[in-house]
Amino acid sequence: MRLFLAALLLSYAPATELCRFADPRIDESSGVSASSRTDDWFFTHNDSGDSARFFAVDRTGATLAVFEVDDADADDWEDMARGRNEGRPVLFLGDIGDNFRRRQSVVVYEVLEPRPKEGNAALKVLRRHELRYEDGPHDAETLLVHPRDGRIWVVTKERDGVAGVYFAEAGTLRRQGDVRLDALVRRPGTYARAVTSGEIRADGRKVVLRTPFEAFEWTIDNDVAAAFAGPPLRIPLPSTEQGEAIAYTRYGGSLLLTTEGRGAPVHLVEGTELADPNHLQPAEPLELPPDEPGPPVWPRVVALVVSVVGGLYVRARRGRRQRRHRPPPRRPRSA
Repeated sequence: MRLFLAALLLSYAPATELCRFADPRIDESSGVSASSRTDDWFFTHNDSGDSARFFAVDRTGATLAVFEVDDADADDWEDMARGRNEGRPVLFLGDIGDNFRRRQSVVVYEVLEPRPKEGNAALKVLRRHELRYEDGPHDAETLLVHPRDGRIWVVTKERDGVAGVYFAEAGTLRRQGDVRLDALVRRPGTYARAVTSGEIRADGRKVVLRTPFEAFEWTIDNDVAAAFAGPPLRIPLPSTEQGEAIAYTRYGGSLLLTTEGRGAPVHLVEGTELADPNHLQPAEPLELPPDEPGPPVWPRVVALVVSVVGGLYVRARRGRRQRRHRPPPRRPRSA
């Protein structure tokens, strides 16, 4: 019973459609990131072929603002992540795609997280991370940024289902381990094993990777690369045209999913576990409006209900066992 409850508390509900992109300019959503400030909007960018820009989208699918990134190229933007720079929320934009494995270096751009309510804007690049793989070019669609140390990780996209896990150090992407998706993915074919996006949760305790049809979540103890050696939680995903992006919501309790295509759906996969507040980075003064919502409380309510029901179930079973082991009542002797 205890194992059953633990599995239930760490599980995710089936995906539900949150909205559809209303903006025809968003036709190949390849990266997605939750806002650090509010649950009212999120950010996304297109795959290769678009300019160096990204979009802020609200929960109805409407575009709130478009942000051009000055002095940036968009060779093949594939993923985005959020993090902090000197206490300020920032977004990392990964120009890391390389279908033909020809690029001598890839680039990750770091910009301040914008406020969509202020309208369209051109953003300056805070940092330009130009990175070279130590073992030659690779194609990749997954950018990870650790929320505590700001270290950049890249997970490659490999046809054999064995993805490389690299971290950035002094301009070099150094291989630290592998992710064996060939043994995890249930569908046949190289496309089903492709890692198309991922993210580290805001408290640094979980990491999720997605393929076009499934997602997998691992627990991080100390080292991101070492986490992939353990058994993951399997998360079924909805069938979409070309599943590309995944991100944790602001407090890490749920997952956002996007896919390519004009008018494509955005899905929400609700979970039952929030990020540990003791391991979140200290918040900068964000000048939030008075009605800024805090973490949702329903996951805690669900956990409490499950705990109570589990306790009643255990007591009921114990009571039945005790009744089975009682001696039968004595019958009065006949006169």
